Amino acid sequence: MGLQEYTDELNDLQKQILLLWTEPEAEGKIEAVEHRRRDIMQKIKILQQHPYPITQQRDGRWITYYRSKEKGSVRKQIHRKTKEEVEEVLIALYKEEESDQRSYTIKELFTEWVQDLEMRGQRATAVRYIYDYDKYLKAAEIVEKDIREIKASEIMTALIDTVNAHEQTIRKYRDLKSIFNGIFDYAIERDIVDINRARQIKRVRQDAFAPARTKTDAEQIFSEEEQAAFVNACFDLYFVRGNPAYLAVVLNFLLGVRAGELCCLKLTDFDFKRHKLLVQRSEVKQRRVNKDGTATSAGVQVVSHLKAGKNERRIDIDESVTEEFVRYIIEQTEAAGGNCDEWLFTRRDGSRMTEANIMHAMQNARKRSGLTGKTNHNIRKTVITRLIQSKLFSTTDIMRQAGHSSFETTQRYYAFAIDDSEKAKNLTKTLASTGIKFPPSKKANENPGKPVKSSISGDSLTSR
Repeated sequence: MGLQEYTDELNDLQKQILLLWTEPEAEGKIEAVEHRRRDIMQKIKILQQHPYPITQQRDGRWITYYRSKEKGSVRKQIHRKTKEEVEEVLIALYKEEESDQRSYTIKELFTEWVQDLEMRGQRATAVRYIYDYDKYLKAAEIVEKDIREIKASEIMTALIDTVNAHEQTIRKYRDLKSIFNGIFDYAIERDIVDINRARQIKRVRQDAFAPARTKTDAEQIFSEEEQAAFVNACFDLYFVRGNPAYLAVVLNFLLGVRAGELCCLKLTDFDFKRHKLLVQRSEVKQRRVNKDGTATSAGVQVVSHLKAGKNERRIDIDESVTEEFVRYIIEQTEAAGGNCDEWLFTRRDGSRMTEANIMHAMQNARKRSGLTGKTNHNIRKTVITRLIQSKLFSTTDIMRQAGHSSFETTQRYYAFAIDDSEKAKNLTKTLASTGIKFPPSKKANENPGKPVKSSISGDSLTSR
């Protein structure tokens, strides 16, 4: 095959990959096509960089010249019956020379590997590896070594030393080892090494690392006192700054959705007659894998699916409290000169509130309330835990509410002990026991552009 044939095959292979991504369980086929595609790309690169022309002589034979990069080498003539045969000889010579002269360090191969992952459609995985590599491995001596000279014992020692230097647990050791597993697999596909030394490492004892800290149930969720303090902090900040992100945080004590779902809610998602909320879109961060093996932000995007590719879920909402608070959000937005026609939560310029805006509001509320360890995930855990403790819902209902594919996940990560005095007695108590205090809004023209305070208490909402 010649350069033109290789180019044509490369185009066909790229089309095959796109088609295979639409097929279920096509991972093995994709890897085979990817391996061939990388081989073709390398051959094309070699032929494009060859400095001498390939010409046909009067006798019909094809000739070119080849000079090794070795100092003092002389130009060598290559002649064959066909142009394709000449190109095959060149490819073999250049590949042999590159293998002899090039040093394939972990650092260099990592850059190539993460680019390869992105090309395979695994951008999120590549970004996660880049983050761990930059934080934990970039300064390690082992990444400067040639992969062909590294032993399994060296990898294990380097990983243990790195993890312990950062006071991390065995979980981080496994994360970093997966990076070496992937780099060696990639090197095998490139015919650089024959054996994956990283996969030769036997199990490492867990006591070789810092013990994993297990949070108490009290740390995982909000108590009613903490909840009231946090909600009041949100309202205090809202009344001072007028930022609807604080209202979004308060609303989530009634919903328990993910932050990326919360910022994408629309008024049309609420069905107050059936007491349901349709959660059907989420915000995802866009990142780019650069040619130097780094990752940069490429903004955010709203997608019409949820975590793990799920399409949508309907969750139960309180018939009075949630509706009243949503009405309050709308009135406050309109009083400030905005509207909720497109998104429930918007910024001052009318654009959609982002997850980052809500996280920043959470951070300010943590400081004001003194609850520095609490996040939106703790709000979510609190809501789901109270649903479980209420015993009003089936396991299927709670799974749907949480957006989990198995109740085992819900029980393992979202069910925590609540004092008997705090357990929900009914659905309204379950969703409304937040210490929320919000007002029936004044008319927008009475105090335009400013949030309005009120005296209605959380207790009065609970009793409705």
